Amino acid sequence: MVMNGKPTKFRKVRFAKNLTQQKVADMAGVSLPTVLRLDNGKGDPKLSKVKAIANALNVKVDDIV
Repeated sequence: MVMNGKPTKFRKVRFAKNLTQQKVADMAGVSLPTVLRLDNGKGDPKLSKVKAIANALNVKVDDIV
């Protein structure tokens, strides 16, 4: 989520790796809405899905949440 003009940790990692939301979803094997929720900081994706995304991005879960 962009809070106070600051992007989420996930968004920073995604941008640094130059990946689209759809590409991350495809790499992690999760749905696009799951990635959108994480990117926007809305909702509460399941830990298993967050772990799948972190693994796909080769980062720790703490790096994206």
